[in-house]
Amino acid sequence: MWPFSQHSPEREYVSLMYKTTACYASWDPLRPVHVGDFGRLQDDGSFAPHGNIFAEGLAGKYKIEKHTQGQDKLRYVVSNNGKEVSVAPDVDISLESIVEGHIKHKVTFSKGRGALLAMLKPRLTTVTYPGRLSRLLADREWSDFVLVSEAYTCRSYARLLTSTSSKEVTVGLGASLPVAAAAGVPANVGGDIDVHWHTDAHSGDWKCAHHEPVMRRGVSSTAEEDKLSNEENGSEPLCYPLFKLVAIRRPFGSPVSTVRAFDFELPNVVPPWMKDPKEEKEEAENNDATIPTRGEEVPEYSWRDLFKSLTSWIRSQVSAV
Repeated sequence: MWPFSQHSPEREYVSLMYKTTACYASWDPLRPVHVGDFGRLQDDGSFAPHGNIFAEGLAGKYKIEKHTQGQDKLRYVVSNNGKEVSVAPDVDISLESIVEGHIKHKVTFSKGRGALLAMLKPRLTTVTYPGRLSRLLADREWSDFVLVSEAYTCRSYARLLTSTSSKEVTVGLGASLPVAAAAGVPANVGGDIDVHWHTDAHSGDWKCAHHEPVMRRGVSSTAEEDKLSNEENGSEPLCYPLFKLVAIRRPFGSPVSTVRAFDFELPNVVPPWMKDPKEEKEEAENNDATIPTRGEEVPEYSWRDLFKSLTSWIRSQVSAV
């Protein structure tokens, strides 16, 4: 039994986003979440990091690497019950486009509450070879531990959990013009313009933050490398709206002796309240059956064990499709 109500806004938002992305959507995106963070899920289903495999040297020990890549200039993630109504095609992310009101996204939701996440210039950091994470099993006992295998970061985001009465909503970037611009002076000649996220939803749960500098049309950033460095060293404010969790355990049914035999991708972590009680019980029983008891000698690796483990893993992948 999970302590907060089944209809908690946080739980609903996380559930809707997980069904769409197989990732955890952060209710508080300003809370840092880094690839390589490991920890446990709390009673309320939130992730509490205990450490980081890159900071502690575990990643280097097992040749686990990560890389970061740029994504779309502007990305919207919409829950499965949402449908895009209108999207401005090929609009440049410039100060002029924002002032003119072109950066917006209209969505209709068919039933119940809907969820939407917007990220400006997101960057995705992932483990380069996810299968190598399984090598961590040889290092220590990871009972109930989960790990962040990929994470999105950005400097500007907006999230919305609609009310049940909201059928159509628009989310976009807007700007408050300074006095000079409001009086007719072109916006691109300078002046402080307050860029911010906005929505026409009159109810629901709305949260946003904007720390991303927006350039004038035709002006490109000449300090992109410096920006990446700032993201890494933490000198610039960052948002962490979406991340993937994997369970640090071997596939259910695989023999203990095959843990070090080959690399395999760790299973995704499903939000606890979304698990079927029957499946959760079976997982616990299978997990207990493959954990050696105290003082038990782990048998030597054999090709028969490897074949059995591979068969079990292939079946689990086929059933997941």
